Amino acid sequence: MISYINWKSKASIKLADGSEAQWEYTNFWHTKWILKKDLYSISYHRVGMKGEIVSYLPDEALIITGLFISNYFQRRRSAAASA
Repeated sequence: MISYINWKSKASIKLADGSEAQWEYTNFWHTKWILKKDLYSISYHRVGMKGEIVSYLPDEALIITGLFISNYFQRRRSAAASA
């Protein structure tokens, strides 16, 4: 389950095994973000339509979740800008 903290652009992910992961942007332009679980992390860096993912977790579902959350916040910003 993903819990979004919209006013801070952060998210918390509750995983099936009961553990949690935290997601947040790491720069002002929202082109870099990180997903942290326990002592491990997945770092993302987007440049235009390309990007780079550095993962220290062998969990493909969690990697995709980090991209999904970024897309959620990007769509919210776009909707707010066009309103």
